[in-house]
Amino acid sequence: MNNYEILVIFDTNGVVDPVDTMIESFSSRLVELGAQVTDKENLGHKVFSREAKLHRQSGHYVKVWLRMTSEVAGQIQDHFRLDESIFRLIVSRNPGTFRPTDVPPPVVHDVAEAPVESIA
Repeated sequence: MNNYEILVIFDTNGVVDPVDTMIESFSSRLVELGAQVTDKENLGHKVFSREAKLHRQSGHYVKVWLRMTSEVAGQIQDHFRLDESIFRLIVSRNPGTFRPTDVPPPVVHDVAEAPVESIA
């Protein structure tokens, strides 16, 4: 079994179900296919940089980390192809257990508070 990462963009236009319900339904369907979901991160609602097909202007982004065989990874695109609640689905192999949240955020210093050095 290998580590994989899925970025899914849910189409929430005209959807009555809460996003959390959509995420749980998506995760349970992955488990039914034979994947082991290790973690999920709700990235929130984002506006697209340009209008997408069918005049979609925004979507709800979710990232899922899981372990599965390559056969299951190949079946995921086919399984969710006709699901109208999913706008985009990107499956990528994650060679390690690295998650972006494992990296501490960068330290940002406020320039206005920095001491001013005089030029002599």
